[in-house]
Amino acid sequence: MFKLCRKDLLAAHRPLLLILVIFILYFLQPVWSSLLIMAIGGGFGFICLFVIFFLEDRNKTEILYLSLPQKRSTIVGARYLLSGLLSLIGGATLFGLVVPLNGLIFPSRPLGSNLQPLLSVEGVAGFLVISVFISSLYLPFHHRFDFGRGVILFMIVGVALLALVVGVLKPVGRVFDFADFWNENIKDPGAGILELIGAIRTSVGTTLFLLTIVVFMIIVTAVSLWLSRRFYDRREF
Repeated sequence: MFKLCRKDLLAAHRPLLLILVIFILYFLQPVWSSLLIMAIGGGFGFICLFVIFFLEDRNKTEILYLSLPQKRSTIVGARYLLSGLLSLIGGATLFGLVVPLNGLIFPSRPLGSNLQPLLSVEGVAGFLVISVFISSLYLPFHHRFDFGRGVILFMIVGVALLALVVGVLKPVGRVFDFADFWNENIKDPGAGILELIGAIRTSVGTTLFLLTIVVFMIIVTAVSLWLSRRFYDRREF
């Protein structure tokens, strides 16, 4: 699986490096919502996978991989491994370079654009959950359909899920009276979300909180991997 990952990274190293540079430079601005940074950063792995799969589809290299003496399940596993590696690169860049460098370049920040809350257990947990969820949602579509249809259907389902989440949060907010909480954090809802996650972590304890995050990521990835393997084994080229 590592050899397949290496082949994909070598084949797409130039566009991936360009994405990484754009990722760094794009966030070096004085006004940023921590929620937006966490969401875009969480999608870094998916964006890189999109580029790799686009190149595979254009150059027809997937057929070449399938002609090699290896199982389809190995190819699927390599893609999940590659997704994890790309997400780790995105996370290391975001928390180890982008956010600290942004703070050094812009020490005096406009109200509502403080990124320091991201440098916390809650920030890292939010990034990991978003990264794992997006990739785990996308990969079964890619392995069930071809590149074009997989992306389109993934986007449709993603928008529907986002609308569902917003639709659920509104009545929940009215029931529990989150209006004051939202108004206090309206300039940077990401900071408010991180504060809410921090309150949950404090109430249940850091150990149980981290364990829950890890279990969630394992379950989501395992279900996604199982679906991808079944879909890819039955797919005809």
